[in-house]
Amino acid sequence: MSTDFTNWQIFQSNEDTLFIQSTLEGDELTGTVINEDEDVGLLNGIVTGTSFGSFADFKISWDDGSVGSYLGMLDHDIRLVGITFSVDDPVTQATWVSS
Repeated sequence: MSTDFTNWQIFQSNEDTLFIQSTLEGDELTGTVINEDEDVGLLNGIVTGTSFGSFADFKISWDDGSVGSYLGMLDHDIRLVGITFSVDDPVTQATWVSS
């Protein structure tokens, strides 16, 4: 990716906000994430995935056992925008944008 995503946020259309600390080495994206959800409380997760060109494909493994899949691309404002879904329920999706 052509921008710095070491400390960033994801704002989802389902009103979740994720706080991510990550590194990008080559095309490998790894890091940690926190989600303070009103319904379930604080969730911690691990980010793993890849970045190629202006695209990102990563998963977040949450400490409650759920896994979210994230697909995104850089827009003209150099933000990632994309879709996310639970790997257990890929039909239910949300859109997202990074800070």
